[in-house]
Amino acid sequence: MKKSAFLLTVALLGLSLPAMASKGYAADGLWLMLVIAGFLLLIAGILQGIDYLRKNGRRMVMRAVVLIRKAWTFLRHRREKTNAEHLDMAHA
Repeated sequence: MKKSAFLLTVALLGLSLPAMASKGYAADGLWLMLVIAGFLLLIAGILQGIDYLRKNGRRMVMRAVVLIRKAWTFLRHRREKTNAEHLDMAHA
């Protein structure tokens, strides 16, 4: 699988320069190679991201839940402390 993907990439990138240079500007082949490389990097990034989430997704979700709970508790205690300070000032 990796060999065929590598050969396909080399063929696309290697043949794009002469093919596009004969149709227009000489730099068009470079643009096509950059577009193809960017597209392949995007696909590789998506596949690596999916693989990473399969391996570490549950742990990431649990960490996010714990972080949200801590933040919620902190904000609730902060609000209660602020309300208590306002009540103390009102009765003083």
